[in-house]
Amino acid sequence: MKKLILFSIVFCSAINQLSAGWDQAYPINNYTQAGAQSAQYPKISHDNFGNAISVWIENDGSNDLVKTSTYNYNVGWTDALFIPGQVSNPSSGVQISHDKYGNAMAIWIYNSNVIDYSKYTYATSTWSNASALFGPSTNVYTPQVKHDIFGNAHVVWIDYNGSNYRVMAGLYDFSSSSWQLNVVISANDTNGKINPKISCDPLSGNAICVWEEWDGAKYIIKYSRYDFSTGSWSAAAAITNTGQAGNAASPEIVYDAYGRAFCVWYEGASPFSIIKYSVRTVAGVWVDAEQIPNVQIAGNAFFPKIDSDIFGNVICVWREGIANHVVRANRYTIASGWELNASFLGSINGSSEPQLSMDIFGNAACVWHTSGSPYDEIQTARYVNGTGWQTYETLSNPSQAGNAWSQKISHDPWGNAIAVWQELDATGKYIIKYDHYMHNFEPLILSHQDTIVAQNASNNYSNLLTRVIRLENLVSQRPIVRRDGQDFFEEDPAYAFSDVKTLEDREATAGRNKDDGGNGEY
Repeated sequence: MKKLILFSIVFCSAINQLSAGWDQAYPINNYTQAGAQSAQYPKISHDNFGNAISVWIENDGSNDLVKTSTYNYNVGWTDALFIPGQVSNPSSGVQISHDKYGNAMAIWIYNSNVIDYSKYTYATSTWSNASALFGPSTNVYTPQVKHDIFGNAHVVWIDYNGSNYRVMAGLYDFSSSSWQLNVVISANDTNGKINPKISCDPLSGNAICVWEEWDGAKYIIKYSRYDFSTGSWSAAAAITNTGQAGNAASPEIVYDAYGRAFCVWYEGASPFSIIKYSVRTVAGVWVDAEQIPNVQIAGNAFFPKIDSDIFGNVICVWREGIANHVVRANRYTIASGWELNASFLGSINGSSEPQLSMDIFGNAACVWHTSGSPYDEIQTARYVNGTGWQTYETLSNPSQAGNAWSQKISHDPWGNAIAVWQELDATGKYIIKYDHYMHNFEPLILSHQDTIVAQNASNNYSNLLTRVIRLENLVSQRPIVRRDGQDFFEEDPAYAFSDVKTLEDREATAGRNKDDGGNGEY
């Protein structure tokens, strides 16, 4: 028998009036940043209570180490600190993801050949000592981390053991608070493999990892699927892509609320590279890859990002052009599929590295880097569900003294967002800055109970109750997953659907694999 999930929605008559919009940029509190030492490559992830954690790489005067600061909802940022237990070798490629309980997992590359991790515990606001998840090997590359709805953390990365390349996966088991055995999920051979990305099904706990792999003639997109009911990964296989001519690169993947997985990538074509996609249906079949509709400007399309909402809608953004790049976007709906043409989001002044995050209401925010005068700036455009893309704007940054780039963005469950980036300050070092988007829908109470207490400051989301009922029906239509004799829909999908996705990193500029030395910073 399917288990029904009880949702209780309480609308409050007394509401704090909020003004929606971006604030202005400020540095994240980092009073211990050493003299001329730079802080770079920030990432950010929200929990289900409106809090966020940012991690980045910072030099302590001798080595590049992982540093972090926590944003406490309605309070602000804690003073930044180095994750404890790190030793004197360079770190890179840091990533972060939250579970539904507010805990977080940070992973990174240590000394170019070890995958390190540290776990943040919400109850104590503390980080564990940095420890090795894998290695030492010859080299490791581009780790990624994502939590499932049960609090387990999936980590994937590329390992090169001196002769062979392989995609590897590790699993942190929430129930036992321990790591499971690392496994190889790709072929173990000399064919190049890069850019693994992972997404978790918001209902079942299944996951899919995608990557690009050399097949002897060109790069193709391959995948492996983690089955929660068996605790195992499938044999690697190619995503169906009839008629592929050029290299396929930079795959991204996201599950929607119905258990479908959308994979996007860019692919060499004539006269310009294009953005292609494939969907894995709930029946387990990959639809043959097609181009996302786009009447292209005179230039190549590169580096797509993708995200989804609880309605099953999907948005994809990418960079496009030759000399002066722009940011384009297209939206997929269950009713109509992709829009007939991509939207133009920003200026033509060298826009690049678009990042995307959607909230649970179907709104989205995209941030990107653009060439400016006198400094490179961070710009943004917002998609409003039911209205469309709004006019782009440059984030207010009155204290800016140098170029800004390496931007990332994340939403909390209530539609608020935080963007982070690195910026050159007046002394010549990089600092970490942020800007906060305040939505007009704010939680009054955030807890682990099956009650969502919310307020609606502008009545824009009067259909919230309808949406929640729809989620109940959606869950009841999905097959029950059993493992060790247990049903797995006793979990509250209110948290599962608000699992804010950390924007996974594969950002390059003009050249492939432009990073901080090949160790996973994009």
